[in-house]
Amino acid sequence: MKPQLHKLPVNPDASFIYKELIMEFFPMQWHFHKEFELVLIDKSTGTRFIGDNVNRFEDGDLCLIGPQVPHFYRNDDVFYHQKHTLSAQSIFIHFTEDFLGRDFLLIPEMKQVKTLLERCCYVLEIQGTTKEIIISKLYAMRDETPPQRLVSLLEMLIILSESKELEQLLTFDFSARSNDKTQKITQAIEFILKNFKQKYMWTPLPNS
Repeated sequence: MKPQLHKLPVNPDASFIYKELIMEFFPMQWHFHKEFELVLIDKSTGTRFIGDNVNRFEDGDLCLIGPQVPHFYRNDDVFYHQKHTLSAQSIFIHFTEDFLGRDFLLIPEMKQVKTLLERCCYVLEIQGTTKEIIISKLYAMRDETPPQRLVSLLEMLIILSESKELEQLLTFDFSARSNDKTQKITQAIEFILKNFKQKYMWTPLPNS
């Protein structure tokens, strides 16, 4: 199974996408996109597959995923039963590196933010007090105007760039930018989907 490229809808009135999802379960499809993704699992449980990292997720899981990194969130089996009262809820933001303008990240004040985004090819899990702050801002964005949301996103990126509470998830740059990387991704995906319930699959795959 190869990861599928998702082409996100373009909104001419916004420079990035802010969206809240509420569904019975998350779609089970390995995918990647050209945008960065800040994704909060607001309410749900299951197994998180991102690049060569496989781990549990639950309410409050928060990650910053770089462009071209294949991923999907598989809910626990109970979510796929016909009779249940559970729901899968998430808030996410998709944005490109130039959402503030082509050269904005080149100004001196954005040096740390630029470094943050460069680290996203390894995917960053947001933890501790930083996670609480970012989640609060994501909730507040529900009622904000587009200009206010733009400022909020920039504020969050600055907070993240200064935080020491970010954990790198991937063992190497697992992006789908070349045929060589795509082949590695495909092999890893097939291996993970076949074996993810086995105990040894709860650690990252070796870099080989």
